[in-house]
Amino acid sequence: MGYSVDTRERFTKPEEERPLQKGIVDCMLANDPILIKSLWEKGIEVKEDPDANIYKIKCDVVIVGSGCGGGVAAAVLASSGLKVLVLEKGNYFTSGEYSSLEGPSLEQLYVKGGMQTSRDGKILILAGSTLGGGSAVN
Repeated sequence: MGYSVDTRERFTKPEEERPLQKGIVDCMLANDPILIKSLWEKGIEVKEDPDANIYKIKCDVVIVGSGCGGGVAAAVLASSGLKVLVLEKGNYFTSGEYSSLEGPSLEQLYVKGGMQTSRDGKILILAGSTLGGGSAVN
């Protein structure tokens, strides 16, 4: 096929901490006590409602998605002093964490690994699903 993996050493300085890490709470593997502690450490107030079996998170604004619109809106609102919570279903990858290979990158960056379709299956929808949404993949 004429394709070979780039095996050259990368000369980028390893990051001590991911640039956005101090503001992220990863809910994927966290149990309730860890999640609540993480939110409190980020300055988010959490109250338990045992009757409803839920936790209530106190903030001024909730933004769904961290893409172009959500990311800018969150930055503007937070800089004006509001407590902003951004919900993102995708994972957080820095450029050094991408494999540069199409297969793994599709799985990391897109909904259903790039195989999201319309209900009738006639249209393939290439939708970003990572921190930064479409702006991170375009």
